[in-house]
Amino acid sequence: MDREAKKEAFRKYLESSGVLDTLTKVLVALYEENDKPSSAVEFVQQKLGGPSISDYEKLKAEKLDLQLKYDKLLETHKETCRQVCNVTVLAVYTTVCLDYLQQSSPKIQDLFILWVALQVKGSIPIFSLLQQQDLKDNTLCKWVSRKEDT
Repeated sequence: MDREAKKEAFRKYLESSGVLDTLTKVLVALYEENDKPSSAVEFVQQKLGGPSISDYEKLKAEKLDLQLKYDKLLETHKETCRQVCNVTVLAVYTTVCLDYLQQSSPKIQDLFILWVALQVKGSIPIFSLLQQQDLKDNTLCKWVSRKEDT
């Protein structure tokens, strides 16, 4: 297809889809304006239904503000999830140790207070204890058993 034929096919496409008619109406409206706008492009954009440049800038600023708020909320959510996870891990681990310690008849009955005291001092990290499969090798349970012997 030669260049002239392509141009003609494109012109027919623009005409049949209503683009030429719409652009003509917008340009006629601009021509008939007594007080010509300072920005012809913004005039055309508004007539075609697009936002003005100032509206666009406002929307961009609002999007940036919302993105910052979203990022802050997401970080708060992640921190809350970490805290909930730690509490859940503590509850599960306490239950498992209590079951084990009840089998061994320990002298220390309040494992939760012991657990909190050890966590505050940083003696026993939660996640490393949970990775241990055999409770007999668990450092907290060994410590409780050692205290039981004294």
